Amino acid sequence: MIDYGIDVKLDYDIPLEALEWRNDRKIFDTCRQYTLINKDDHFNWIKSLENNKSLKMFSIVYLNKYVGVCGLTNINWQARHAEISLYIDSCERGKNLGIKTLFLLCEHGFKDFNLNKLWGEVFNNNIASLKIFKRLGFIATPGHIQHYYRNGQYIDTTFMSILASDWEHINLIKNIKEKPCEDIFIELGKC
Repeated sequence: MIDYGIDVKLDYDIPLEALEWRNDRKIFDTCRQYTLINKDDHFNWIKSLENNKSLKMFSIVYLNKYVGVCGLTNINWQARHAEISLYIDSCERGKNLGIKTLFLLCEHGFKDFNLNKLWGEVFNNNIASLKIFKRLGFIATPGHIQHYYRNGQYIDTTFMSILASDWEHINLIKNIKEKPCEDIFIELGKC
């Protein structure tokens, strides 16, 4: 269990519920994969995690309950960068879990894996995710134009990225040491 002293933790076990969450329409419509996942696909994916050095996936645990899945994907160990992946059970939204999880992934990626850059590709219609990335200091750069197709329309994306050197200097890190963590996340989570 990965624990940075807040109420959200990261665990290496991926629960079966992850399949249900991933196929939830609210989550599916914000992911690049364009097909639903069946049980065999899910178990094969979990098995592939054991030997895949370019993936570090975790379950998100909140109040001792699995509530989502996140990870560092497409890890390039030579260039020291990774893509962020994150989805939370739609029933658990509105609890600042996204910003807390993103914070944990950044801390883990920069401090434990010594990565230099973390990045994510976000659908432009996923306003909540764009705001969360920005609130943690990620910089937006143009992504792909009409690159994905969902619900009868083409979707543009934005790339969000942050460097380890920038992560160390953002006010969030300074404030967390001075204020109770929950106050910081409540303040940051207000969109």
